[in-house]
Order: sequence, then C-alpha cells, then structure tokens
Amino acid sequence: MSPTQQLHDLRQSLWLDNITRGLLTSGTLRHYIDDLSVTGLTSNPSIFDLAIKNSHFYDDAIRQKRKQGKSGEALFCELAEQSGLRQHIDAMFAGDKISVIEQRSVLHVALRPPNGGRIFADGADVVPEVHAVLDKMAKFAEQIRSGAWKGHTGQSIRNVMNIGIGGSDLGPVMAYEALKYYSQRDVTVN
Repeated sequence: MSPTQQLHDLRQSLWLDNITRGLLTSGTLRHYIDDLSVTGLTSNPSIFDLAIKNSHFYDDAIRQKRKQGKSGEALFCELAEQSGLRQHIDAMFAGDKISVIEQRSVLHVALRPPNGGRIFADGADVVPEVHAVLDKMAKFAEQIRSGAWKGHTGQSIRNVMNIGIGGSDLGPVMAYEALKYYSQRDVTVN
C-alpha cells in the first residue's frame, strides 16, 4: 500500500496545490485522485511556497532528490518517509502532545471518525465531545437557514461575516468557496 493510500485510510486529506488546466486535460489529476488518494485541490500556489519559503532544508532535500532523478510522487513520498511522517501521524492519532508551541495534542483527527469512533487525548476519548459540538453547530446553522435564530432586532439573520486571520481564516474561506454554490441565497456570507 502506498504512503498516500495509508494517509487516506487514516482519514487524512491530501491536497494538490496549484491545479492547472493541463492537470485536468492530461488525465494527471484523475491519476492523482485514483492512485494517490488526493482529496482536495487548490489553485493557490502560494500555500506551498509560504510553507517552505524560509527553509533551506526543503530546498536542499528537493534539489538532492532531483539530482537522483526523482520527481513528482516519488520525490514527495521519499521526502515524507525521510521526514518521519509515519511516526508523526501515529503520534497524532495516539493523542501524543505533538503541538510544540501549545504543549498539547492536536485534535484535527477527532473531526474525522464517525460518531462512535475513538480518538484519545490525555487518556480520554474526545470523539463524543467533538460530535456534541458538531451537532450544536449543525443545529445552529439550520436555525440560521430556517430563520428561527433571530438577531437583536428580532429579525432573521440574513448576513453572516467571518472575521479571522491566517489559519483562523483559511478554513472558513475554503469551506465557503467549496460550498457557496449549495448555499441558501437569502443568507449573505462575507
């Protein structure tokens, strides 16, 4: 099983950055989806650039692999393997405190299992708590859409604004962009 399939089986999303028309017309994108388990796409080439901008480690490692004739998926998979990605993924799913800055577990993975799944952090299964919050969010969103939730004027909410920066903004923006064609048109999202 390929490393990318292993990530997919662990319910981790693989994103392809800087999608181009050539990827669509050549069949390369279909190959990435079918064979490499790519599940997300972005046309923003700056995401990867920003991630490695000030790091010579990535530049040097990529340059070395390219000299060895590696490119594309082979280059990606070797760099991922050499970086200890498997160990980091296992630690994340084990609930280990891998957030160096916050000295705590990262719980992104707790959003993925179905209700009844199990992800532990500090000895406690966090999936039930996560699903309780997800259920509250779904109820709130439905109340906004149905008009049951009223603003301070007593009228239904018709304008929703997201205020965030960096990572706090990126998730809501991507969700909005992905779902805007399915939105209720009488609610404006900014």
